[in-house]
Amino acid sequence: MTKLRGNVVSLGLSGPHLHPTKEMVRNLFGYTPLTIKRELNLEGHWLAWERATIEGPGGFLLAVAIVGPCRERAQLELHDSHRAILRLPKLPERQSGDLDGTFGFTVVGPRGVVKVRNGAIIGAPHIHIPDTSPWAQHTTLAVHVMSSSADLWYDDMPVKVGKHTATEVHLDREQALLALGAGPYLVSAHTTKEESHEH
Repeated sequence: MTKLRGNVVSLGLSGPHLHPTKEMVRNLFGYTPLTIKRELNLEGHWLAWERATIEGPGGFLLAVAIVGPCRERAQLELHDSHRAILRLPKLPERQSGDLDGTFGFTVVGPRGVVKVRNGAIIGAPHIHIPDTSPWAQHTTLAVHVMSSSADLWYDDMPVKVGKHTATEVHLDREQALLALGAGPYLVSAHTTKEESHEH
């Protein structure tokens, strides 16, 4: 087994979730704001008590998580298996907010239905860094993720800097499970590709 090197950081595995607009929330539930269930490690972001149904051309997903705060553009992050259930075309792997040219979807709530022209993606890997970290000057980092059965290396994982944000790698849950198994996982970050591949 490869020895883990570098600075060990936490890992967040993302499930399917919706980033709504304020107008969407009002149309779906008849009120704003959403009700905060718990805060997330990413400062200012939280999981709502409310859930929504996502409809595609050939299927639907029930009780999809909603993440606040509201955005200017709605964004839906899915696993590839959920894309198949909805009968959507192959979704692009994108960083959050990079939505031009993506596929649309329909959101159903207790008070209404909202059709979205684009915004469905598979979330691309990235790492969140606080602005006080010495890594904050970097645009990418080399990241090594290890389980008992496999390893993944990301030579140029995009860095997202924020105030009081936990240092945490974010991966698509389904992709991580397929590549690494059920875990547990260890994650290290490095400033160079060479460090990440040292054995």
